Amino acid sequence: MMRLLLAVVLCSTAAAQLGTLRLRSALTGGPAGPSLTASPSTLNFFCAVGGADPPSQIVAIGGRNVTLDNWSATKTLASTTLTPTSNTVASNLTVAISCSGLTIGSYPDVVTVASTTAGITAPITVPVSLIVSAPARPSPMGGKVGANGKVVIH
Repeated sequence: MMRLLLAVVLCSTAAAQLGTLRLRSALTGGPAGPSLTASPSTLNFFCAVGGADPPSQIVAIGGRNVTLDNWSATKTLASTTLTPTSNTVASNLTVAISCSGLTIGSYPDVVTVASTTAGITAPITVPVSLIVSAPARPSPMGGKVGANGKVVIH
């Protein structure tokens, strides 16, 4: 629990005689309570229309100041897949994206991880960004038929 410690500092006898007081605050903190952790805390995926899906990414789910005994994860987009969606211990969550049927654009998603482990009072979120770009265009090629009948490409 955070406490704000307010200290009155008298800068000099002269200042005190003039009735001038300067205040200084210092933020002090006690031990942090139990909480969920996710590493990395954000995910970025990229693919091209009609191209391959991007590689899946792993998020380590754990607990800070607590032994995690359960967690569950949800997402918002149909194109995002989570494996597993829950566990009874701290573990890895695999996040995969399917670009099939998506058009050029940005697709934000949020993975929310919650737990009923004693002391954990709030879920955590992992923002997911998917950028779908235009398909790669082949470079133009030129050529001609040589005098010997062979095709010369340049």
